[in-house]
Amino acid sequence: MTVLPIRNSAALIGKSWSAVFALGLLIALMLAGTHAHAQGFDHDTTVFPLRSSHSNVECESCHQNGLFKGTPTRCASCHVSSPGQSASLMPADHIPVVDNCDDCHTPETWNVVTRVDHNSVIGSCESCHASGMATGKPANHFPSPDTCGDCHATTAWTPAEFDHSGITDGCVTCHSPQGGATAKSTSHINTSDSCQSCHSTSGWEPVITVDHLEVVGTCISCHDNATARGRATNHILSADTCDDCHTTNAWTPATFSHDGITDGCAGCHAPNRGATPKTPDHINTSDNCQACHTTTVWSPVTRVDHLEVVGACASCHDNNTAQGKTDDHILSADTCDNCHTTNAWSPATFSHDGITDGCVSCHAPNRGATPKTPDHINSSDNCQACHTTTVWSPATGVDHLEVVGACASCHDNNTAQGKTADHIQSVDTCDSCHSTNAWSPTTFSHDGITDGCVSCHAPNRGATPKTPDHINTSDNCEACHTTTVWSPITRVDHLDVVGACASCHDNNTAQGKTLDHIQSVDTCDTCHSTNAWSPTSFSHDGIVSGCSGCHSPGGGATPKSSEHINSSDNCQACHATTVWSPVTQVDHVEVVGTCITCHDNSDGTG
Repeated sequence: MTVLPIRNSAALIGKSWSAVFALGLLIALMLAGTHAHAQGFDHDTTVFPLRSSHSNVECESCHQNGLFKGTPTRCASCHVSSPGQSASLMPADHIPVVDNCDDCHTPETWNVVTRVDHNSVIGSCESCHASGMATGKPANHFPSPDTCGDCHATTAWTPAEFDHSGITDGCVTCHSPQGGATAKSTSHINTSDSCQSCHSTSGWEPVITVDHLEVVGTCISCHDNATARGRATNHILSADTCDDCHTTNAWTPATFSHDGITDGCAGCHAPNRGATPKTPDHINTSDNCQACHTTTVWSPVTRVDHLEVVGACASCHDNNTAQGKTDDHILSADTCDNCHTTNAWSPATFSHDGITDGCVSCHAPNRGATPKTPDHINSSDNCQACHTTTVWSPATGVDHLEVVGACASCHDNNTAQGKTADHIQSVDTCDSCHSTNAWSPTTFSHDGITDGCVSCHAPNRGATPKTPDHINTSDNCEACHTTTVWSPITRVDHLDVVGACASCHDNNTAQGKTLDHIQSVDTCDTCHSTNAWSPTSFSHDGIVSGCSGCHSPGGGATPKSSEHINSSDNCQACHATTVWSPVTQVDHVEVVGTCITCHDNSDGTG
């Protein structure tokens, strides 16, 4: 068993044994020069080797009457008061223990106890630890009886464990700055010292309940979303006096007194603010609730403050939410406030702002209002199609559906804009290309057009000309383009292309040489034709060497086949450019390997 050193007890026991040590020293001096061992006997061969003080003891001190076998080895066999024993004895003030001396003492340091085996101690802890013989309760120990074993153990004095069974109150006796046990921390909420109101002896932390009767201060001192849950982010605007609406018995539901509230309703009565907000079918208004509602009777409203209404009158005055136009109302738009006011519905003031049609009922000859003038363009009597009630003249728009006659009757560059000086040659049937919805862009029917495109499709001729990045060609547009689909083109008439093939066939404007194309210059028409890109024709005239530059894997031309005899890449040594196969001769200088690899009666004569 492992035990802890007991500093004070060791010192006290040392004092108790000082007299014994002095007596032993005197005896040792008297016996100096006398060897305790029998001559020729090695005591180390026994179960009790003589060490330290035992090495100078007379043999007869232990082996009485000449007896050796069966001599006891326990300390207490000699260190006890009995006839014939002269060993030092346990002093009278020794702590109560069993007679197992070596549980605490050693032959080397008999009077300096380095440990105490509490299993050998007889009696209660306080018989030593309260009598001054060993360390006892410190000055700041919390009040307790002397039953040390209730909290401490002999294996380790600290930490101590306390059995709180039966403790129901009075926690602060110990749990205070002077009480010895863990006290309230500096960050503890402001409360009375009635620990047991919130804490339990089985689980000190966390608390399972808070007795608000023991809390000191205002609610917000804790409910600040740091120490304890406070106002949520969507809490209504309010002061920090939580108990105005909440109680410690139940946080929700809250009660609120509207007494004294005259404005600022929307601070609470808004979405996500806690109180009932405007319903989806509420008329479109500002958030100034108190302009129409009262805190005593929310619904129905007794009046409507139109200064707080947002939107047009007709959004409410539709004969559903509120009274709208009567059946005999003059034809008008729904802009009620053109004639009516929110102060008084009638009498109304007439304004043309609400007139949308029926102008001719007044604006006609002999009807009182200004009629169409003699030089008015030929049109129907639907005045409002072109005119407005705010500015009669000039017209801000012309509704061509109301115009009678051909376009050119107005679009003659006199009454209205006509053809410009750079207009393409055409007759005066404007609507062949233009529409009344938009003068431009125009649409032109190419039906029957087979040539002469450039007469319009040229710079400053009105129609789209060739773009700057157009390939270099003649102006014979119809050679490549069609009148039905201008772009993309479906073919290219190379007879109208100007310049070398490579000026287009550069893999940018048009397909050019592929990555595996044989090495060549950019004179495409040396091998290709405009009728068909492939197959190609290549003139070997003048080729006398370098065949493998093309006739190799990845070179573009036919390479050696897999069954070709093993040879160098010097094709021209055996082949001709006029007749590739069969070969007319074999230049054996270019053949690689032994003769038999070919002359096996298969590839060659064997």
